[in-house]
Amino acid sequence: METRMAYCATCDRPVRVLVRKGAPAWPNQHDVDSSDIVCLEHGEACSAGTVCPIFDVPSEQMKENLEALRQAAEEEG
Repeated sequence: METRMAYCATCDRPVRVLVRKGAPAWPNQHDVDSSDIVCLEHGEACSAGTVCPIFDVPSEQMKENLEALRQAAEEEG
């Protein structure tokens, strides 16, 4: 995975996201499987909406992706 910056309309600022290595320069919802992207700054504001404005992924899926990433890091750690 590689870290990239993306503008989040919900947060109204750039946020850090992870995408799988080798993804296009700027993946859209058709280029990346929803399990291959993680917004590292998913939070309360995201829960208010139903879809991530960056990747058009359901907010609950993004939350699950972030939790899985954190759990994997704890297991490695």
